Amino acid sequence: MNKEDLIKTISAKTNMTKKEVNLILTMTLELIMKTVSAGEPVRLVGFGSFQIYERLERNTKAGINMNVPTYRIPKFYVGKFFKQKVNTIE
Repeated sequence: MNKEDLIKTISAKTNMTKKEVNLILTMTLELIMKTVSAGEPVRLVGFGSFQIYERLERNTKAGINMNVPTYRIPKFYVGKFFKQKVNTIE
């Protein structure tokens, strides 16, 4: 499922237009990215949490000397309800 499929599905299950759903979904994703980029975690109980993971500087890789500087990457941690849903056969 991609973003367009998600928008169509939500629109079909609600009384909202695809344009309205797209706006809400886009704003939600932008807010999550902005918040996490600022170093604050976003926790959606049962679904999961988004937060920053800092990769520390490393000096070697497979025996070759190289300098890989510290950098930040976003991480998603799956929530309990999401894990249960994935393992439930419907």
